[in-house]
Amino acid sequence: MKNARALCLPNILYWILIFYMFFNEILTKSIFENITILKYLIILYLFFYIIHRTKYSAKNIYSKPLKVFYVYIVIISILTISNWAFTLSGIGAYKNLLILPLSIYIFSFYENITGKSRDDLMTLIVKMAVAHVLINTFLYFYEIPIWKVFHPYWGRISQGYPTVDVVLLNFSLAILLIYKGLKFKTLIKTLFAFILVIGILLLASGTGIVMMTIVFALSILIPILQKRYVKNIKTTIVTLILLLISFSSAVQIIKNVDESLYESMYLSLQNRMSILLGQESELDINTMDIRKERRSDIKKMQTDDFDVLFGRGFSNLNMNPEIRNVPGTIFLEDQYSVNLLTIGVIGALMFLVCFAIEAIKAIKQKRELIAVIILLFIISSFTSGCLINFSISLFVGIFLQRPQISMYEYKLKQKN
Repeated sequence: MKNARALCLPNILYWILIFYMFFNEILTKSIFENITILKYLIILYLFFYIIHRTKYSAKNIYSKPLKVFYVYIVIISILTISNWAFTLSGIGAYKNLLILPLSIYIFSFYENITGKSRDDLMTLIVKMAVAHVLINTFLYFYEIPIWKVFHPYWGRISQGYPTVDVVLLNFSLAILLIYKGLKFKTLIKTLFAFILVIGILLLASGTGIVMMTIVFALSILIPILQKRYVKNIKTTIVTLILLLISFSSAVQIIKNVDESLYESMYLSLQNRMSILLGQESELDINTMDIRKERRSDIKKMQTDDFDVLFGRGFSNLNMNPEIRNVPGTIFLEDQYSVNLLTIGVIGALMFLVCFAIEAIKAIKQKRELIAVIILLFIISSFTSGCLINFSISLFVGIFLQRPQISMYEYKLKQKN
């Protein structure tokens, strides 16, 4: 009974973290925003709980490329400390930068301190992703009194943050289609895949469509290369067939129920796909041009070669998307631009090399899902602030942990 009680609290806390991972962006726009601070307290509690309960050395958990990258960030931070030390934007950025290494650490011990398997964790993530699609869609169409301001996105079915949501859903789709240990029957697995695909499409994101295409392609290619054909690609094929049959029906239903919503979704998705393909769009909105303008603003802030090569630190980075016109700061949505401003060209290159090495290492170890997640993470860095976003960093940290820390390595202190 004592062991059961000891495992109960960590189980609850990990469940809450996964919940925050998917619903954090929705909560921050609601009257429940203040409780989002709880996610940081949970991470810190689990971190110190694990340190207290184990003698396992943290230095063995992190890969060399990741250590080098974070040491570089620390060095740049020290060199630019006069710029950021007393600014809220600087502190906020560093707080989020710690999420990835903390996630790697606490999820490396998930199995040992919860008594649950990695299969259980992956199953929980997929269930939460499906719940997110259903709840997020409901909240878009039905206004309930929980919002600070009810402001649905134009042409994008989301009450969260579509740029982040679409990355999380593609991560989850990759788990569903590639991970072999999920505790779902084929019918449920196919249904969940269909829900996630519809959820991605409803977000009307060009990058999301590209990422989803990559996930489907790799979910078919990987079993072929492993010579496990029919069994492993059955869900993917069935989902594609179901999607082709149902998508046209879903589009027709939306068009009949709310033609203005259909038009806005079509124009939004068409606009983003046109941008990716370098074509003209019916809308006079080009997110690529907006990013180019912001990178021009970055160049204006860089006063010398040091700023260009090594960055200016985090004092000029605005972390609040709702208040973008703060003097002396710039709001940047994509990690690539964030890296250019904060850690310079060298830091931006180190970021790409670090995670590319992690992906290559995962391929060599035949951990294909991890390689796919990292690939999607790298792609997302050109459209979202993935490394300074709580949800994306927490998600990726789950996959950058060591394959398994055995009970022999995990030495609990004996207590009465």
